[in-house]
Amino acid sequence: MAAGVLIAIGVALTGVADTAWAYAATVVLWSLGEASIGGIHSSIIQSIAPEHARGRYQGAFQWSWGVARFSALTVGTAVYAHAGPAVLWWFSAVAGVIAALGVGALAPTIARRAAAQEPEAEPEKETVAG
Repeated sequence: MAAGVLIAIGVALTGVADTAWAYAATVVLWSLGEASIGGIHSSIIQSIAPEHARGRYQGAFQWSWGVARFSALTVGTAVYAHAGPAVLWWFSAVAGVIAALGVGALAPTIARRAAAQEPEAEPEKETVAG
């Protein structure tokens, strides 16, 4: 959750950056968030997906990211052009923090689903030496 908040704040601060150093600082901030969250998405999807459907779950998840990126570029450009940069950057901050809190709120459900997917350990078979 903290990584998501770092990303949200870093992206939002881009709206108030006015020097090359300020822009660089925002990039460092959201990059730290992205690096912190790196492969966690895929491991969560893998842990909650039934074994026979993991490829489909990963495919659907990656597809949703592609749709989100396309939509963000399209809608973000329109908001920036018509409502102004302040609206875009403050909306980014609020939406990012809400998304991070939402993921945090889902943590118990994710843990429950992941635990349900773990195979039970088989008891060890005893061998008779002979």
